[in-house]
Amino acid sequence: EYALQWVVKNRLSAGRFTDTLPSSLGHYVPLIGDKKVIGIIAIDASHFPFFSHDQKLVLDAIARQMATGIERENLEIELRGKLVSEESERIYKT
Repeated sequence: EYALQWVVKNRLSAGRFTDTLPSSLGHYVPLIGDKKVIGIIAIDASHFPFFSHDQKLVLDAIARQMATGIERENLEIELRGKLVSEESERIYKT
């Protein structure tokens, strides 16, 4: 739980294969949105003897893509809500 809080606060990966909480059995990667951390990828890294630089690059790319997708979906939901409210208000006035 502390690792998750640290990741959110610092917007950096933590856990196994990092300098922060390296004895942890998990590896935690933040999903960073425009203004805040919107999620965390948590991997049970207890079965991995090492984590290569290429694997880290792929995981970071996946985290960026996931964050972008989640933010895009959240913006679409917000926009749909506004459109429904506007249409509802227009119908009410009519």
